[in-house]
Amino acid sequence: IKNMLAGLAGIDTALLVVAANDGLMPQTLEHISILNLLGFKKCLVAITKIDLVDKKQTSTISKEIIEFLSNTSMSDPEIFQLSSKSGKGLGKLTEALSTLTEKQDKKEINGNFRLPIDRVFSKKGEGLIVTGTVFSGKIKTGDTLYIFPKQKKVKIRQIHSQNKSSDLGLASQRCAINLAGKNANFSEARR
Repeated sequence: IKNMLAGLAGIDTALLVVAANDGLMPQTLEHISILNLLGFKKCLVAITKIDLVDKKQTSTISKEIIEFLSNTSMSDPEIFQLSSKSGKGLGKLTEALSTLTEKQDKKEINGNFRLPIDRVFSKKGEGLIVTGTVFSGKIKTGDTLYIFPKQKKVKIRQIHSQNKSSDLGLASQRCAINLAGKNANFSEARR
């Protein structure tokens, strides 16, 4: 659950994967509950392994999923029935995933910069690096940040955004930030 929560800031749509021969499993129900608590609206459902069960079982699983999601913030899911063996449904799911970026809301980049740190490490010759998914705001190389709750002032030396060097880090992006300054030490950033 910790790993799931760490990456959710940049995500607007959930892809729920349910095997037709298993149905809704306890961990899937936990993930749905978390997504509901966070107010996710958009959900795609991939029912996999449909070639392993009959059409009645696939229909029953679809109805169970729709019924369960009807009591959540994701009450109008798109459902895709898939078989990796025959390729059935894969084209439709691929098409739906490729159009998501056009439909998604833009994240707020005008507010205060907030990055929950999910990883901290030191790199020889560069110093302290923190990573996370930006909740809100934007930063640029040279900006000053504060590490909370200690309110330690640090300066941005370098930014890696979306796995490449960048001068900017924006809401929704995964960022690695190289910090400089006397307060940029490993123990303070972890708190």
